[in-house]
Amino acid sequence: MPVVLIATGGTIASTLGPDGRATPTLSGRDLLDRVLPRRTVGVEVVDLPVAGSWNLGTDGAVAVAMAVRQAAADGADGVVMTHGTDVMEETAWTCELLARNAGIPVVLTGSMHHADDPYYDGPKNLADALVAAGDQHAAGRGVMVCMDGELHAARYVTKTHATAVDTFRSANHPSLGLVDGQADDGVVSWSSPGAPRSPLVGDVPGGPVPILMSHWDVDPELVEASRHAGAIGFVVEAGGAGNVNERLVPPLLRAIGAGIPVVVASRCRGGQVEPIYGGPGGFGSLVDHGFVPSAGLTAGKARIALQLLLGPDPDRSTAVATAARWFSELGAQL
Repeated sequence: MPVVLIATGGTIASTLGPDGRATPTLSGRDLLDRVLPRRTVGVEVVDLPVAGSWNLGTDGAVAVAMAVRQAAADGADGVVMTHGTDVMEETAWTCELLARNAGIPVVLTGSMHHADDPYYDGPKNLADALVAAGDQHAAGRGVMVCMDGELHAARYVTKTHATAVDTFRSANHPSLGLVDGQADDGVVSWSSPGAPRSPLVGDVPGGPVPILMSHWDVDPELVEASRHAGAIGFVVEAGGAGNVNERLVPPLLRAIGAGIPVVVASRCRGGQVEPIYGGPGGFGSLVDHGFVPSAGLTAGKARIALQLLLGPDPDRSTAVATAARWFSELGAQL
């Protein structure tokens, strides 16, 4: 079986309605009809439409990853997924965690302009992704995002600009390569082997893992309220190298004491948290009290990893140590 296209909606599938707003209306087959015919021969389509990728949820991302696994089990040589760009990096990361072992190339793509926009970039991006997924050297590089002619590893890629076409970047890491799906034969110029395989996680996500933003005058009651609502872990999006406003520290320490892991990610898109600073909220002090560095993952990716790692019924007696060990293994790969 050749490549399978899993179409989930997004801007690439959106057209303008009577109100002048863009919403997904195009099926996977509609998208293929806009691509050069030589790129679509034998491509099979699975439609899994979502009403706005920002509404997908971890359960939805897991379902998409399972669709990738199913395509591989059915004999697909590769998978291309069209997806909204707002959370493409999180879905790509979920697929990396759950479907990389399927052993086939998986490439996510989308567009920054809707289908009624004269600058519609969807067909080119889809053609590029189809070429990348069918390339003989694509296997083993992990799940990829293909946008604006560039290929990025799911682990590292982030959306850096709200509307620019060249928004996807891999902070601290090179892109995997360049692709030209418009060329007669399709050309992929590989420049990186991709990210290493991540440590294993479970297939079923656990309960809530809120992301708390560290900022001046932050309300510490957010921690207690989230615990009462069933939080099984926390991710803090901290400043710089991982420093957290001191108002959040006492309730988060109580959470750790109760067996609820706390992972700290930087709000910066370059670099990662490091135990440089001491004092109230300094990440050097926090590490000494059991706060876990995110190993370079963004807060959104760290949240997904923690949900899948802990699962639906985490053991409070081991959860903190489990999280610390997993993220330490991940960080050792950098």
